[in-house]
Amino acid sequence: MNIGESVADSCRRLVRVLPADYRAAHGEDLVSTLADTVDERGVLPIRERLAVLALALKLRVVTPVTGPAAAALVAMLVLAQAGLALVGALMGVLSMVLYLGQAWTPAPMSDVPLTFDLGGELAGQVGQDLVFALGWLAVLYGLLYRRRYAAPLAVVLAAVPLVLQVINNPYGMAWAGRLLTFGTLAVAVLVWWRGPLAVPGRPSRWLLALPVTMVVLLGQAQILWMLPSAFESVVVWGLAAGVTVAAVLLARNRPWALLAGSWLALLVAFAHGVTQLAFAFGPTAPHAVAALAVSIVLGAVAWFSPAGAVRRVARR
Repeated sequence: MNIGESVADSCRRLVRVLPADYRAAHGEDLVSTLADTVDERGVLPIRERLAVLALALKLRVVTPVTGPAAAALVAMLVLAQAGLALVGALMGVLSMVLYLGQAWTPAPMSDVPLTFDLGGELAGQVGQDLVFALGWLAVLYGLLYRRRYAAPLAVVLAAVPLVLQVINNPYGMAWAGRLLTFGTLAVAVLVWWRGPLAVPGRPSRWLLALPVTMVVLLGQAQILWMLPSAFESVVVWGLAAGVTVAAVLLARNRPWALLAGSWLALLVAFAHGVTQLAFAFGPTAPHAVAALAVSIVLGAVAWFSPAGAVRRVARR
């Protein structure tokens, strides 16, 4: 505190580090609270000064990034689920067309009952994929345009495969990813009770990302299926590097997108890591380590973005 400066003036000078809108709403109350904590010498304790600085850091940097990033993470999960369902439906329709045209005849399997109807099985799978694809598209639309039905529908769509997985094949290799997806969306429901999540960015760009997601998912599956297993690490690390570079270039002024991508990569890394620990049938797959590397890089780029760019983007 400067000589001749009152306690209240000193506290007002300190709270100037807070955003203007927060000062307008709570500034005077905070000044009164701080003034009551001064000691007998009229000096504000260091812990109170640090508390104000920590609040300023949270309001100016952390909150503008993590709020939009959380909504963007949910949108990315929904986008991935919609892409997976659409790719499954597309491949199912292709298999159905080839089967009906007798261009594809599966090899006979001795353990399949004689009453097994492959055409009916394919039709049922295609119908299931189409139902889930339409459901996830409805969730994506509701999320982008702030419809309250989106969160409960997302949880239902995520819960059904998880429950079927536990009932029919509890030792399958997909439960970790499904559990993480369900858990993340369930947390989003709690947020939705206070109001729809405000997904940053233009809805048209999120919708445009859907076919891109489908191409990436389909391309990755086809590349890993066609190439020998010896090239798996090269492909996975190459895809990880490509995703990282593309994310940094496209979202360099959108730290919320980088942070959401970092969280998504961390979920992927955790899912692959749990799967590898539970089903270690061979050499450790590189997916978990590569996804963790992507998460670290994107998170670092997001947090080291200039605070001014963070606040500017967050207000869009």
